[in-house]
Amino acid sequence: MIRVEQDKKDPQYMKVDLHGNAEQIAQEYVALTLKLLDNYPIILDRAQWYLDDIKSLRIMREDK
Repeated sequence: MIRVEQDKKDPQYMKVDLHGNAEQIAQEYVALTLKLLDNYPIILDRAQWYLDDIKSLRIMREDK
């Protein structure tokens, strides 16, 4: 199971808990991604933008 909720101590962050085996988690991830793709493609695009931005920031931090 994938569980995501806003961090109560700092609302800028999300708390993510993963429970189950890798196959179950992968299936849930795909199901959510397909649901967003089919019903909310703008949200999926925004999520991809966030992910790309975070990855870039992490790479910049590692280069220092």
